Amino acid sequence: MLSLIVLQITLLFSTAAFAPEELIFSAPPPPQTFSQFIQLERGWNLVSWYVVPTDPNTPPLTFDDLFNTDSVPWGPQSWFDSDRNNPILDWVGKYDGPPQTNPPTVYPWYGWEADPGGRWQWDFRQAYYIHLNSPAHSCEFTNSPRVSNPSYVITPSYVWDDSIAPNVPPNYWYFLPYPLRMEIPVLSSSTITALATDPINPMVLLKSDDGKFYQPNLGGAANLVYLEPGRGYFAGFRLPNTLQNPCLNFAPEFGSEPQSLPPQPPDNKEVNPGTFSLTTPHFTFKSGTHWWYPVVIDTVNLIETPLEAGDEIAVFDGPLCVGATAYSDSFPIIISAWKDDVASPATLDGYRNDNEMIFKWFDVSTNQEITFVLPPTTQAADDPISPTHSGFGHGFLAKRSLVDGIAQVLQLPREFKLGQNYPNPFNADTNIPLELPERSQVKIELYNLCGQRVATLFDGVKNAGVARLSYRADNLASGMYFVKVNCEGLERTGRFTAVEKIILLK
Repeated sequence: MLSLIVLQITLLFSTAAFAPEELIFSAPPPPQTFSQFIQLERGWNLVSWYVVPTDPNTPPLTFDDLFNTDSVPWGPQSWFDSDRNNPILDWVGKYDGPPQTNPPTVYPWYGWEADPGGRWQWDFRQAYYIHLNSPAHSCEFTNSPRVSNPSYVITPSYVWDDSIAPNVPPNYWYFLPYPLRMEIPVLSSSTITALATDPINPMVLLKSDDGKFYQPNLGGAANLVYLEPGRGYFAGFRLPNTLQNPCLNFAPEFGSEPQSLPPQPPDNKEVNPGTFSLTTPHFTFKSGTHWWYPVVIDTVNLIETPLEAGDEIAVFDGPLCVGATAYSDSFPIIISAWKDDVASPATLDGYRNDNEMIFKWFDVSTNQEITFVLPPTTQAADDPISPTHSGFGHGFLAKRSLVDGIAQVLQLPREFKLGQNYPNPFNADTNIPLELPERSQVKIELYNLCGQRVATLFDGVKNAGVARLSYRADNLASGMYFVKVNCEGLERTGRFTAVEKIILLK
């Protein structure tokens, strides 16, 4: 009995001793301040905020603070290389003011909201489309207030997708911000569901700036799965008027937002504006231009030579590839077609509105480029949302069935080969033929009889096919020379080195 009493006393004492420790496991109070890290790449970035960026000297920050203009030279938080006399250095676009207007509707001359002192402030109810011409870099705001984002009315504008086709109504877009600190599935977002089911003006399409989209009624063809913190989205509508129901505030669907975020990537993502996409090894195109157009292929009917996983499908505007993807052994095939970039007006690097679409298939097993027969075209879109027989830029996306046969087959070389130059001997001008079975990094050099390099004739990337390099030897003396070629395949990592003798007679 005595031992039992001692045991009970010990248990009661232990419980009393550890009871206060339970307070350690109680939920901490909600944070009063937050941080946000945004990585800006060179080129176009669609960004939004979940904090109010502040500075101890001038809270909250305005456009001037972020642009580091002459009026605010303090600079540690400045993002942009802006010049009031040269706005093409960096741009900020708003949904109702694209940069292709003249004069450009961009900071620092034009703004939608302004404080009494004339310093334009960010509107946290919309995302901003930023074109960065200066090197890629990151920015982080710490100990900042959380963005208060109540319900508000969306007024779509047509200026970011104005069709040039006659008798075709434009599409209307809004730059939708995502002000949460956690990613959630698009299909689970009550805000996206409400926008897509608005009784008067439902959202037709939701796009990100990296070539992904979600269409509520497309039945599984969408590839935009998650809403990501700090990213903005293009929300597309059929009508210009406001929505029947106000836009709901985004809210966490699976519990509260995290109080801290995982470590952010280092600021080393430098991207050249002329960089070409490598999402497909064979077809190349410039991605990340200011606008893009979804193309959905529901079937490819070629009984003689069916598609195989790993084959590539590309869409062209004339001779220019503007988008491509690899076939994954299932339909639909989704291609992001990239529009001509307004940030590089001297270069045609994307599709033009209303131009005809040309589709090509790269058959890996036969090393062939196969061009499909064009389907019948119509002047007006047969479906205002998903036209099937119109050019680039009609509707919100294009739907295609490639069932009209093959127009052309281009048999690519089976192996690397350096041909004999012609004419040979030559007097000043000659041509050097080169066969490439795949897109390759090519370097062609010229050596004299002593083994000294006298010229680099070419150093860059060439597409698969038969290439011909023209060379003019004005500055060389007559004699025998050697052409050396080094190739490194960029599709199947083939390597090739060869040397040919050439004779110059003057």
